[in-house]
Amino acid sequence: LIDDALDMESSMYGVETSLQLRIPFQVDSLEEIREASFLQLQVKCDDGFIAYLNGKEVARHNAPDTPRWNSRATSPTGDESARTFMSKNITSHRDLLVKGENILAIQVLNVRPDSSDLLMAVEMQYSHYDLESALWNHVDEDAFYTFWAMEGLLNSWDGYSGNRNNFFIYLNPKTDRLHFMPWGIDALFERGNPLKEWKGGNTQGKPTSVLGQGLIANQLYRLPQARKRYAQEMNRLLTSVWNEDDLLRDSRAIEALLEPHLSANQKWDVDFDHIKGFIRNRRGDIEPELARGLPEYDFEMDGPAVIPPEEFNDRDWKEDEFAEGEEKWEDEHDQSPLIGELMMGAAQGKIEEVERILDKGIDVNSVGDDGTPVLTMAAISNQTEIIELLLNRGADVNAANDKGDTPTHGAAFFGAIDALEMFIDAGADLNTRNAIGQSPLDVCSEEWNQDIRGIVDFVNGFLRTRIDVEMVRERRPLAAKLIREHIGT
Repeated sequence: LIDDALDMESSMYGVETSLQLRIPFQVDSLEEIREASFLQLQVKCDDGFIAYLNGKEVARHNAPDTPRWNSRATSPTGDESARTFMSKNITSHRDLLVKGENILAIQVLNVRPDSSDLLMAVEMQYSHYDLESALWNHVDEDAFYTFWAMEGLLNSWDGYSGNRNNFFIYLNPKTDRLHFMPWGIDALFERGNPLKEWKGGNTQGKPTSVLGQGLIANQLYRLPQARKRYAQEMNRLLTSVWNEDDLLRDSRAIEALLEPHLSANQKWDVDFDHIKGFIRNRRGDIEPELARGLPEYDFEMDGPAVIPPEEFNDRDWKEDEFAEGEEKWEDEHDQSPLIGELMMGAAQGKIEEVERILDKGIDVNSVGDDGTPVLTMAAISNQTEIIELLLNRGADVNAANDKGDTPTHGAAFFGAIDALEMFIDAGADLNTRNAIGQSPLDVCSEEWNQDIRGIVDFVNGFLRTRIDVEMVRERRPLAAKLIREHIGT
């Protein structure tokens, strides 16, 4: 229960996005803590935080790289996820503790001032529990390190280690140990994690060769001896398995086999040159990092995927007239399927579809799951006819998603010059800043790199759009020039 003294609604709601807390606590025995296997913070938060132990930062979640006193969270935390404690390993910081009084200071971050909730609950724990001994009683140690390192080498960001997806677990009856196996892998041979970057995840200091969303991988990476073992396995794979000449030869053979049979949409989804570039450069990306030693890094795990119980209420099962004997799930009051179609139609330029949905009474300022307005969806692929339609029907040109990005941010990032000009004419605020303090000018001024390209590729694949990657690269500087001209007038 929330103590009245810690209920900050009147001070925070509609006013601030940051709250500073100072929590004093006593340490009676430093020796006991220093001999423990690990020291950790157990945190429930909505939406983010930065924790400082006796003045030094020790943990963070959904926090900007360079925080200010009034910073926002970089991403929202869902209500279901906020109900679950997340673990932040701070073992490497236990020398900061002193005998007697210590201070745990926390900057609590909300995603926006008018957010309906703000939560922070924290515990500091230490334990003598030996994770590795317990884990390897059930999981095959050698097989797991090979699996984990191979996912890192291929950058399988949608697999177990990268996204807790696309894998099976097999129990070996001879050893009574569990083995992880890839299944249905569909995201390989590209740098970065487009999904995480598109969500605004913090990647500062993140190792290039390691994925840490899978729980076992996440917990192991916190241990120095596990990082050393991972590096040894990665070096072994680079020496004995990773052969650029063989991989490039096979890649060219697959390209020749597939190219004649790809549909127009599929040709948008695949970039053979990008794949071959990854193969050529991967060793150079990884080996210097291994030579320096893998860095300490706290992989921020996403909350569990949860479907709230209310999603199943007030729904009617009706017979599908098109499939005899089958049933379909209908909810005459649920507009979310239409909103989804509206978002996709806006991104793909289907103006008749957009008009049809709006004519059904769907709000022109409807938003997706992350709060992204439909106007932004039209902006990122420069759908000028749809933008004009939405603006004429009352779309808010300055509406922001949960990360504070407006349609103008989207148009600027993707170099959508026509959309940007339309937004400026409609009164867009060019000085607005998102949750990590970026203006529309900031998001299009960053030098072109593979991470930006990865986001464009991800959007094309996820939304089935046909955004020209080279055009984005060429027009981002033009977008920056256009914004500067109007800021200066």
